[in-house]
Amino acid sequence: MVSRTICNALLATTFVGLKAVSAVPLGVDVDLDLGLLDIDIAINVATIGTPDKEAEYDYVVVGGGTGGLAVAARLSEKFNVAVIEAGSYYETVNNQSTVPEYFEKFISMKLDKSTWAPTDWGFTTTNQTALGGQEYHYSRAKTLGGCSAYNAMLYQRGTAGTYDEWADMLDDEDYKWDKFEPYFAKSVNYSVSAERFANSSIPAQEEGAFTATGGPLHVAYPEYATPFGSWTKLAMAEVGLEEQPGFGGGVLNGSQFCPQTANPYTGERDSSQTSFLNAAVAAGQSITVYNGTMAQKINFNSGKKAVSVTVSTSGGASYKISAKHEIVVSAGAFQSPQLLMVSGVGPAATLKEFDIPVISDLAGVGQNMWDHIFYGMVWPVAMETRQRLLEPAYLEEKVAEYHVSPTNILSSNVFDFLAWEKLQNRTQLSASSLAELAKFPADWPELEYISGSLDNSALPSTYRDYTTMIPALVAPTSRGNISISSASMDDQPLINPNWFGTQTDRELAVASLKRVREFMATDAVQGALLGEEIAPGVAVQSDEDILAYIEGSFSTVFHAACTCAMGLKTDPMAVLDSKARVYGVTGLRVVDSSAFPTLPPGHPMSTIYALAEKIADDIKNGC
Repeated sequence: MVSRTICNALLATTFVGLKAVSAVPLGVDVDLDLGLLDIDIAINVATIGTPDKEAEYDYVVVGGGTGGLAVAARLSEKFNVAVIEAGSYYETVNNQSTVPEYFEKFISMKLDKSTWAPTDWGFTTTNQTALGGQEYHYSRAKTLGGCSAYNAMLYQRGTAGTYDEWADMLDDEDYKWDKFEPYFAKSVNYSVSAERFANSSIPAQEEGAFTATGGPLHVAYPEYATPFGSWTKLAMAEVGLEEQPGFGGGVLNGSQFCPQTANPYTGERDSSQTSFLNAAVAAGQSITVYNGTMAQKINFNSGKKAVSVTVSTSGGASYKISAKHEIVVSAGAFQSPQLLMVSGVGPAATLKEFDIPVISDLAGVGQNMWDHIFYGMVWPVAMETRQRLLEPAYLEEKVAEYHVSPTNILSSNVFDFLAWEKLQNRTQLSASSLAELAKFPADWPELEYISGSLDNSALPSTYRDYTTMIPALVAPTSRGNISISSASMDDQPLINPNWFGTQTDRELAVASLKRVREFMATDAVQGALLGEEIAPGVAVQSDEDILAYIEGSFSTVFHAACTCAMGLKTDPMAVLDSKARVYGVTGLRVVDSSAFPTLPPGHPMSTIYALAEKIADDIKNGC
């Protein structure tokens, strides 16, 4: 075993002064079982006292995930804040996701529980009617940091038109791109320290996309760039997808390498825990973390003001944590609506079915679920891909390098070259599909393409090098929903993503696969290929066969959103106002992806952080 201590600049003082329930004692070494990549991490968690049961705080945040820790950290600059989190510190639970290349080990749609991470909630979907009634696993992170501790770490922002549409939908100018954009920059500590080869050089970011001084969240380009990305750039330019200067300026139309939320000095993932929480504690802010603690119900007084949260612990204790001012729910797109419903906020018919007293009849709670889906295509190539790590000797070599200088393939998500466009050949779409897609803002792309090395059901399990080219639907028209199966948070919610629920999504999926074949048939890419298409294979040509392949091999991008959507009070499906306050009650907000009015194209992590920053400012400003 090679031993290395994570050298995050904040780690030595990360949890000094932090009160934590069931935390690891100060200085405990935690052995992460990474196969050949064994790392001893010194987790410096100080359990200074025990948070009081039945305690009262200015604000209580339910959920220590991406948005929850960001909003809690910002509120604790001024107020006394508690965070209720069912999970713990992912570094202590044999979680390998500190290593960027390993992110795929924590996301799975397989029903085989042996493929699930130890910090996974274990959620499964309902039977999907558009997919032959099949059930799927839907990965969600049960840990401080939430999905920022699991995801592919891709950091890019939606289009200006996306947020301008939010402003129009909410009648709130604060969401216009020029006003909302500073909240993206506020979170980020951007680094351009990496040195890369000229054909994968770091793009010149748009003016103002990142600032010299920002927040605690590391965003950087790793020194390692996926080799095939350079070939992809040439291929896409050959068919009309030109290079962009970056994906942070409100434009998504073209191709480029994408930065990731990782610490460039350690080569490790940066989550909301290692950034926002660590920074808040290091600064001596008043923040108390109740980890290993499950929120069971929000309690209201006779005036319908949220006043406390009933919680339970793995040890069987049950008590209330009270909020002097407000409770902020940040439990994610599945459990935020679930917690509202079991607490009496949601569709009256559903609540009455489970004998839950109705506090606020809101038909939109759990409805309007958006999600992104993708599906991989595979070719053999003559350059390094993550498949090479399946060879033990090669993995051992890269592990040794990473311990000394974390700049090789292990420091990258190997999923780093992206492109966006509206489908160019519109003749492939029916009139009804064109009409549906025309409802999106003019600058909203319909398709994302990801070039990298990603696990795929058709990818051979050998150490021969293969590349995946992945189209994704980022203007989905299918809508799912979340409901409850009981009045208890201990029973998982009913999750119905309704993937491929519309003809538009099915047509666009088929067209996107054909478009990828155009990239891979260019002169630019031919010198990098070692053979013909492996998956779906050259024999798969008809629209029917292409769709069958896609439906049999697709994956969600795990971007569930919009299930407690912000909207105007006159909208019968709106759950929140533009300040994320729940309609029909007081003292209660929701701040996570469930609050989105629409799901921006691409990867929503940056928007979750920006929304958390904005709502925290609203609260501190008395809004």
